[in-house]
Amino acid sequence: MRPYSEHLPPERRRRTQWTGLLFLTIITAIGLWAMIVPRYYRRIEAAKEAKAHDDLATLGKVLETYRDDVGHWPTSSAGLDALLVKPAGDQGWRGPYVSPSIPLDPWGNPYGYEPFATGGRQQVRLVCLGSDGCSGGEGSSEDLEWRSDTGSLSFGPR
Repeated sequence: MRPYSEHLPPERRRRTQWTGLLFLTIITAIGLWAMIVPRYYRRIEAAKEAKAHDDLATLGKVLETYRDDVGHWPTSSAGLDALLVKPAGDQGWRGPYVSPSIPLDPWGNPYGYEPFATGGRQQVRLVCLGSDGCSGGEGSSEDLEWRSDTGSLSFGPR
């Protein structure tokens, strides 16, 4: 018994072969796309995490410079804006310390600024809430924190 395609006229056989080749090409392209795209997005998220890490370290150093100049950390009401505009009554302010503005985190959210006391000394904490913009999370949603009492960055819940 002859295969089905042999019963077709030659012109119809070529069209059937072309359709099969086109189908195979499309399936291959979709397979390659499915392998490459997730890897690309993982790299984008890793780059955003690295930028948030660098931003927090830089803002931490800038805050230390502010404290050295003024003699104290910015108040909670002044927050990070004290790096741009001189708060009333702050002698020794030599800003603006950042230009042209306070950066947003890589996901478009503002960095958090929280004064706190430890061991009777005033300290500050800078926080990036990650890709979800909420406290907690895992992976790219994990929180990043810079603390003035340790001068280092940490990951995870506060």
